[in-house]
Amino acid sequence: MTTRVLHLGWSPVPAVEALHRHGAEVTCAVTLPDLPAVRESPHAAGAVPVADPASVEAVLTGLARAGLDLGGFDVVSPAGEMELIAASVLGALAGTPGVPPRVVVGLRDKFVQKARARAGGVPVADCRVLESLDESALAEFGGSSVVIKPLDAAGAQDTFVVSGADRLAGLPGWPSGTCRAGSSTSTAWSARGSCWTWRSPAS
Repeated sequence: MTTRVLHLGWSPVPAVEALHRHGAEVTCAVTLPDLPAVRESPHAAGAVPVADPASVEAVLTGLARAGLDLGGFDVVSPAGEMELIAASVLGALAGTPGVPPRVVVGLRDKFVQKARARAGGVPVADCRVLESLDESALAEFGGSSVVIKPLDAAGAQDTFVVSGADRLAGLPGWPSGTCRAGSSTSTAWSARGSCWTWRSPAS
């Protein structure tokens, strides 16, 4: 029996090729710019245009417009890290095998990661959510340098080193919802639903 896969996103393309090689029928939920490439690919059985493959709402409405039932898929897979939570939630809704949403949240959110690691006995920096990052917040670190990294960004994306409040003006706009993790050697802040990590210079 053919395994029907709903794949959220298009890159990395090798993932779709591998699924196809293993006999899966892959339907990709992709944004409009990726639509032509998906439709031309011999490895994708179908394409569903969506506003954002990382959005549960966008994928569900895209499937509905295309006349497709989420329950008709055997697996929901993410193209990358940004689609992990959507793939997990959609898989749970469809009753397909997959990583549970609670687990995936811990893979994506830096605040949750630290809390769970700490609960498991792993030494990590203390962390809490702040409404904003400003001079008064920085003052709590005694002038030490900090590294800011979004809670849900990948790798070093949107990561900055700040040595004092006077350097905040040089950073991109500050969304609300910042997370701070702190210890004698490191501190982490989060903004715009993402987590930023600060690290003091080694003494």
